[in-house]
Amino acid sequence: MLLEVLIGLATPLAAEHIGRGDAGARITAVVEKLMEFATRTDSFNFVRARNVFYRTLLDIGGNQELARVLPGMHVHLLRVQFRRFASSIENDSFQDYQAIAQAVLAGDRRRAELAGRRHVRRIASAIESLSDKAFAPSR
Repeated sequence: MLLEVLIGLATPLAAEHIGRGDAGARITAVVEKLMEFATRTDSFNFVRARNVFYRTLLDIGGNQELARVLPGMHVHLLRVQFRRFASSIENDSFQDYQAIAQAVLAGDRRRAELAGRRHVRRIASAIESLSDKAFAPSR
C-alpha cells in the first residue's frame, strides 16, 4: 500500500530531525492536543488536530516531496466514507499516534517507521474487514 510506504518514510525522517530547533516541543504539543479528542472523535476539531499531527511530522522530517505527495492521497475521503461503519478505527488510532510520537521523540528511526507502518496497516485491515454494506452505493 502506497500510504504505508509514505508514512513509513515520513516518520523516520521526523525521528532523525527531532533534535532540530523546537521540533520536540512541537510534536509533544500536537500529540497532547490530539489526545484531548480520545473520547470524542466526532468533532471537527479532532479532524484538525489529526491533520496537524501529520503535517507536523512532515514538516519536521523536512522532505518537500513527501510534504507534496502525502496530502494528495486524500485519506480524508476514506475516513469520511467509512466513518459510520468503523468508528473504532479512530478510537484505536490514539495508541498509534502515541507510539509514533514516542518513537519520533526518542529519535528512533526504526521504531518510528514500524509504528507508522503498523498504524496504516491496522486501518487498512479494519477497512478490509468491513461488511459489504460499507461498499454499497449510497442511495
